[in-house]
Amino acid sequence: MILQFMEAAACLNIILNPDSGYSKLCPEARLLERFQVLMERDYLVHRGQEYYCEALGVSYYYLNLVTGKFFGKSVHMLLQERLFLESKRLVLNTAMSAKSIAYHLEFSDPSNFIKFFKGFSGYTPKTYRKLMQQ
Repeated sequence: MILQFMEAAACLNIILNPDSGYSKLCPEARLLERFQVLMERDYLVHRGQEYYCEALGVSYYYLNLVTGKFFGKSVHMLLQERLFLESKRLVLNTAMSAKSIAYHLEFSDPSNFIKFFKGFSGYTPKTYRKLMQQ
C-alpha cells in the first residue's frame, strides 16, 4: 500500500512547473502523502475517517473525492485494506491465535475479527494460514 501511495504521488500527481524547471507535487498529492503517513501511524487506534479528515484539515467529502480520483476507493476502504494487510501479516508470520490477533488489532470481539478477515479473504484466519502454509 505504501508503494501505491508513493506511485500515485510520484506518477499521477506531479505537475510540471515551467518557470522553475522542476517537478512540484500538486496539493492532492501532498494530501495523499499526509493521509498515508497518518494512516500508517494511527490505523490501529483510529478506524473512522473523521479522525483523518480533522487531522488533515479537509472535509469528509474532499478526502473521499481525492482518494476516489486516484485510487478508485473511499477512505473507509483504504483503512479497511490497511487493517486487512496487517491482519494477513500477523496470520501468516506469527503463531498468534485469531483471538490474540483480534485483540492486538483492537477488535472488540474475536468473532468480529474473524468476520472481517473472512469478508476480505473468503477464509477464516485459521483456514487461510493452513492454505498459505501448504
